[in-house]
Amino acid sequence: PNFPGELVAYGAGPRRVAAGRHGRLAPVRASDILAELPFDHAVVLTTADEVVARFGSTDEIFAGASVTKIGSSMAVIVAIERGYLDLDEPAGPPGSTVRHLLAHASGVPFDAGPPIAKPGHRRIYSNYGIEILADMVEEATGVDFPTWKEATVLSPLHLSTVMLKGSA
Repeated sequence: PNFPGELVAYGAGPRRVAAGRHGRLAPVRASDILAELPFDHAVVLTTADEVVARFGSTDEIFAGASVTKIGSSMAVIVAIERGYLDLDEPAGPPGSTVRHLLAHASGVPFDAGPPIAKPGHRRIYSNYGIEILADMVEEATGVDFPTWKEATVLSPLHLSTVMLKGSA
């Protein structure tokens, strides 16, 4: 089906484009791509008022993995904007700041443990750093972090049915 305002995709590969005259690329409907994805996924297309289409396993809960850090980081930034935290205040291991933790440059490891590098010297992708920030937001605001994230990030984006669990 073709949906109002539907995105079209251009790109390399047999599923994304069709050759046209004189080497021009023909658009492919995003719904066609979503219907054929070869991995577990869930996508719901909506207007402001209703669900238009569903693709994949929309009743299944998927691990958010790295996506959770985006929402969590935005919730920390809201706390900074509202004056609860400061980018340059100490956070995490000695010499580290909120800024270091947000940039994965605090020196803390992927999961809980002692620092494995000096702050500002190396980027280390870290769930633990985001969890430290979540604890700081809870302490500063008096609101548990999942509730804070829901109220300051997900609800304003009309994503109240999205659950971002793990890594804060």
